[in-house]
Amino acid sequence: TIRSDCLFPPGPFRFGDLAAMLPMTDTLCVIAVHGNVLLQALENAVSQLPKTEGRFLQVAGIRFAFNSSKPVGQRVVRDSVKVAQDACGRVHSGAATPVGEGKKSESDYLPLDENRVYSVATKTYLAQGRDGFHMLSKCPVLVEDELLPPLPTMVRSALSMAEMANGIKRPHSRITFKRLTSFTSMRKDDMIKDFGCCLTSNFNYVLAPKVDGRIVDVAAADQKEQTA
Repeated sequence: TIRSDCLFPPGPFRFGDLAAMLPMTDTLCVIAVHGNVLLQALENAVSQLPKTEGRFLQVAGIRFAFNSSKPVGQRVVRDSVKVAQDACGRVHSGAATPVGEGKKSESDYLPLDENRVYSVATKTYLAQGRDGFHMLSKCPVLVEDELLPPLPTMVRSALSMAEMANGIKRPHSRITFKRLTSFTSMRKDDMIKDFGCCLTSNFNYVLAPKVDGRIVDVAAADQKEQTA
């Protein structure tokens, strides 16, 4: 999904940068996915590495490890797959904003149950079975893409919280104002997790992306330790 093949230096993050990252107006939907199907999807996501193919998933609400040196279809470390409790079959009909990742402890994650049904927000393109995700094409749709904003719009909405907190733009509705109040009262770790933002010593809200290790390549980690 992230199409920009570059590093963004510190400084202003502009609309053109977001357009470079997400140039396509990808529609989103929410589907019901059995645990065993979700495992197949994760296997497909890491199947082409080290090729830099588009099927590698960016995920939230799930953590897992894989071994890129293993044969295709056997790369995901089964016992490592953990799913956030709020993904276990819970969905708010017609909701336009998914539950944020937040500062979750290990107790907020449960081992993947291959017999359980999970609610998954994803691109309609993938839900239709494209990029090798044929296992998703038969999953029941919980929220149609007509009820959700496109992916770039959803990301832009999240980033706009910092703009409003800095006074660059104003909330356009009472609901947005409530979201802004919630945003400015968040703890630092929660704000970084949910919005990728933090409050500086100059009292400005800025983007502060952080790697949190939700996806780990065991083979790469082992190789790094051996060369250290």
